[in-house]
Amino acid sequence: MSRSQTYAHAKVEALLVREKYGIDGPSLKLQQMRKIYKDQGIDLIYWPVKLRVLRGVYICDEDGPTVMVYKDLPNDPKLFTLAHELKHHLIDNGACGTVENSSDVREIAAEVFAAELLLPEALFVDELHQRGVSPRQPVGLETVQRAIVELKRETGTTLSYAGLAKRGERLGYAATGSLIHAKWKILEESYYGKPFYRQKYASF
Repeated sequence: MSRSQTYAHAKVEALLVREKYGIDGPSLKLQQMRKIYKDQGIDLIYWPVKLRVLRGVYICDEDGPTVMVYKDLPNDPKLFTLAHELKHHLIDNGACGTVENSSDVREIAAEVFAAELLLPEALFVDELHQRGVSPRQPVGLETVQRAIVELKRETGTTLSYAGLAKRGERLGYAATGSLIHAKWKILEESYYGKPFYRQKYASF
């Protein structure tokens, strides 16, 4: 298969997983992912030591499939990594280490799979359309950024701001680099205010 066919196949497989496990909204939670892993017979191991670039590992040997993930990853990257490794289980063969910024086709396809599993592209487009943003009707960068923040906050999607920004640029909602380098937490606080725990901490 060509690169584009490989990535398209990964997206289709992700949608089939969502259909099989009854995931129909923009938010996929850790409990749902654990259910998928259990059903697939994947042994999930959280390791205590953080490695510099390695986020997760998928191994399938005589003892069966195993995924190892750094236990203290924040929720969004943890779910993305688990989704990434699930692609290796469903589509690939052998051991796969998930290294950040890999240019390997199989690894990029796993990123595509993970993003589609957490938040399908069609839902992403629909959510932005509901907020008045469409690539066919260009709007200002601030409007696009605000729509993405609202999508993240209001739907509870576990696709990270980095993933949302990358998809937004790829689909033509904004110029290359304009979303990837945005200060999303600062933007979120400017729209919704600081989280309660930060307000409390700042009062001391």
